[in-house]
Amino acid sequence: MSHHVLSPNLEPYNDSRLKDLPSSIWAGMEYTRIHAAVLHAKLVDNTTLSSSSQRPRDFQRVIDAFASTALNLVWQLNEQRLPIAEYSIAGDQLSIYFYEPLDVWRSYRLDGPDPATDDEQAQLERELQERKGSLAYKALRAAIQLKNLWLAHSVNMQRLQDQLEPLGLGIGLHVGHVFLYDRPDERRRIEGMATSKARWTADAARYGKYSRLMVSREMHEILRGWIINETMLRQRVFFYQHELEPEAPVYSGQSQTIFELKFYLRLKIDRPLDVIRQYDFMFEMDPSNIWSYYELFDFHAYTEGDWEKAAQLAERAQLAHPKDEKVLLDLSRYYARKLSYEQAKHLAERALELNNDFDLVYEHLAWLAAQMQDMNAQLANLSRAMVLAPGSPANHLNYGLSLCQTGKQDEGGFHILKAITLFPGYLEREGFWVAISTLKKEGNLPAAVLERLADAGHPLPSENPDR
Repeated sequence: MSHHVLSPNLEPYNDSRLKDLPSSIWAGMEYTRIHAAVLHAKLVDNTTLSSSSQRPRDFQRVIDAFASTALNLVWQLNEQRLPIAEYSIAGDQLSIYFYEPLDVWRSYRLDGPDPATDDEQAQLERELQERKGSLAYKALRAAIQLKNLWLAHSVNMQRLQDQLEPLGLGIGLHVGHVFLYDRPDERRRIEGMATSKARWTADAARYGKYSRLMVSREMHEILRGWIINETMLRQRVFFYQHELEPEAPVYSGQSQTIFELKFYLRLKIDRPLDVIRQYDFMFEMDPSNIWSYYELFDFHAYTEGDWEKAAQLAERAQLAHPKDEKVLLDLSRYYARKLSYEQAKHLAERALELNNDFDLVYEHLAWLAAQMQDMNAQLANLSRAMVLAPGSPANHLNYGLSLCQTGKQDEGGFHILKAITLFPGYLEREGFWVAISTLKKEGNLPAAVLERLADAGHPLPSENPDR
């Protein structure tokens, strides 16, 4: 079974620049190069499934289940108006290509018969690079959606009732150049090395230890920084770095480094109850299944608000993974909520011993230091967090507020203004104005911040009692 689509209903297609392109670009007489984020998914160990003693009808039921899950994902992505250029489903494999339609115009201006001026070329290249981050992020979210849809499919829910683990799914993500053109069979296709890299990256899912959602080095370089800089505040993704053996089936002549999604923070992706049931079952069967733990902890702690249940899971996970820094951070947050600050600090410091570059721990330690009224520790931890996550507006704001409280108004004002620049939405948040009001009452609010707020047309806190 195979399906192909070129989404015609996205708003960017109405852009006059696309309408002015030669019709041959769309008719296949010419091709053009664009950036695309490629998602490739496949059933893990499907060869074993097909060669087992199960009946052909049962095997076909699995293949049909995968196809229906893939189609469900495509339908949801279209509902979300995400820029899908094409998708294809063949047996137990799915490929989805994300791109911005306007990139066709940009690339044509770069590669076409009437090339842009040098200045315009530089601008177009910048725009193309900027869009890569957005495409990579959308592909990552789609991959997590796909994992959840597959876990909740009736085939896997039946396996849960039969006390069997769900069928494995490997996903590979890559971002790079592809070519738009028409095939001899008159189907529109996207081809190029990026499509092959995504397939090879998905093949590496057999080495997965966490999510089995693998990203290429190119994808990894774009994703984490873009999410911090563009989605703002607390959204994060963290990866585990695999150094594959030379004989591993990754692309020849390329890096043997593959990154696996380890956990994510506040990406606002739903975890349906059927998915939670699957993770509950997998964790009960095997407490070393750390990805199940990560998903369960976040669900119980942050969605359900049941921190006691979340802490019980963390304690069990720690027995199986005594050197997992995320588990230690989770336990530290639990004890912080119980006001056991010394115990929380001890656990957080143990997490840093395992991973000294874990920026979330520094943010947490800074918060703990504030509760314990240790301003020096608060500043030190916020400073380190900013080094690791320089695009985080929350870190800049908290660091700036803390500096102002210690009388370092010039430096503190710089970081407060940086936070506003990175995230203008602060100006609409009550918590921001409460902090600004407090600094002003204490006489610690820098004049530069007051001027910036006035220039932006926002009344000062003392003049706006309704805030």
